[in-house]
Amino acid sequence: MAAALVVLAACTHAPSQTAFTGHGLTFRAPGTWKAQAFASEPHLVTYLSDATLHDPCHASSCADPIDTLPRNSVLVAWYDGPNGRVAKENLRVGGQPAHKTYRRNGCPGIGDEEITVRFHNAARTTTYTMNACLRGPDLNHLRAQVDDMLASLRLL
Repeated sequence: MAAALVVLAACTHAPSQTAFTGHGLTFRAPGTWKAQAFASEPHLVTYLSDATLHDPCHASSCADPIDTLPRNSVLVAWYDGPNGRVAKENLRVGGQPAHKTYRRNGCPGIGDEEITVRFHNAARTTTYTMNACLRGPDLNHLRAQVDDMLASLRLL
């Protein structure tokens, strides 16, 4: 019996992760999230999602890169831009003061909840915005995945 437990323990491992590096950022995300960028969207660093996305821009307008998230899925969008306003600090990301908000029904038609985080990278005179749309019902697990990604972030 003890040998079987040792073999079972050796076969279990932490969930896979993927790394993203670019635009002055590096972070880890769950291995099921795939980075997808579309050249047509200005200031987009990357999308991350466990769902298949499509180019959000057509002709002269851009929308969301997915019509509806599947259950228990996430769509994360990272943007960079010139220094912009960041509301009162309520956490730190990559060692920088940041502001995080939660909004129920913040991603109409796509998901159940939206998390937004904004912070500056003074060395690059850049403001980063991360928007995460979550679709439950397991919102606590999805929030934890977003929080883990943010905790892993480092500025380059």
